[in-house]
Amino acid sequence: RGGFDFLSIPVTARDEFATIDDECASETYPRTPFARSDEELNSQEWSTRVVMRTSAAALRELRMNGNERALARELRWAGHVGAHAAIVDATSNEGEGGDVRVARGVLMNI
Repeated sequence: RGGFDFLSIPVTARDEFATIDDECASETYPRTPFARSDEELNSQEWSTRVVMRTSAAALRELRMNGNERALARELRWAGHVGAHAAIVDATSNEGEGGDVRVARGVLMNI
């Protein structure tokens, strides 16, 4: 019998949630889940079967403006719900490893 080891889902339900706004500027988690699925899974499922992906909008904000807040917010949320892992599309036009260094820095500070 076949199956999957984990499921990869986006951190945000819609790309525009990753843009910088007043709620994102705060260092707290959002008051409500990013997506309906955040309330559908139990903690066991989150910690063993869910891998989250950061949004394209958070990475655009990072690459275009050097602003790490949206990415940090999404990674904090993935940690808050207990996701098994988080995927950051760490490709960069700024030379080898640029996004990787920034993502590592964000992770070290949350």
